[in-house]
Amino acid sequence: MKTKKKKSNMRKRARAGVKGLIVRWADIDPLRETREQIAGQIDHRNPVLRLCAQEVFRDFGEWITHKEPFRWLVKVICVFDYPNGTTQREERELEAFATIDAINEHCMECIEEMYRHGDMSCYRHTEFEIECVGVK
Repeated sequence: MKTKKKKSNMRKRARAGVKGLIVRWADIDPLRETREQIAGQIDHRNPVLRLCAQEVFRDFGEWITHKEPFRWLVKVICVFDYPNGTTQREERELEAFATIDAINEHCMECIEEMYRHGDMSCYRHTEFEIECVGVK
């Protein structure tokens, strides 16, 4: 019986450690359906947990990305580079309760709307920054 209690406490502690986790990445074609891994940066809002954020994500990334939904604050930035040297950055922010691999589905409308504000012939990439703001 103690084993079960210990296991649930470990899960509760792990979920609490994810709160404040920040993941950043850039995607050239965010509207396409893909399962390929995109290289990103891992950070944490808490300065103490920031020191081990890379290791935590390496060890529990599968669980965080595919299995356990969290409440994420999502910043999406579409970047357009124009021939005259100017750079246009269209930014939107939204909240989503999902796993990381399902975040893109929540951002589709927002991304399509940002595409209408820029010239698609000058589109460079879309940047994502997600921060875990809650466990439920």
